[in-house]
Amino acid sequence: MMKECMKTNKIHWKTQDEVLAELEKVSNVAALSPEERHIYEVNLRVYRDNLAVLEASYQDGHESGFNEGHESGEEKAKKEIAQSLIQQGFADEMITKTTSLSFYEIQKLRACHE
Repeated sequence: MMKECMKTNKIHWKTQDEVLAELEKVSNVAALSPEERHIYEVNLRVYRDNLAVLEASYQDGHESGFNEGHESGEEKAKKEIAQSLIQQGFADEMITKTTSLSFYEIQKLRACHE
């Protein structure tokens, strides 16, 4: 981020605050003793590892939720189509072929319709 700002010679207020915060962190780390610096670096690695795991977990959860929602939507659409076909008087075999719902699922929908 700092390199980008240096290339353009422009720093926006928000970016300027971020740059100053980063510079403050670096200056504080530079003042640490070797032992303190080692402890700091170990803790920083642990923090970054935990952050990476958290981000990966979030991404996995997001994808999983999307897939579940998509599958749920497809199932709902199939049931709506089957319900419409039931109302139009189609046979269960035709509804099964059209929607790929099981015979049992169609029977449950018929029971709700009656």
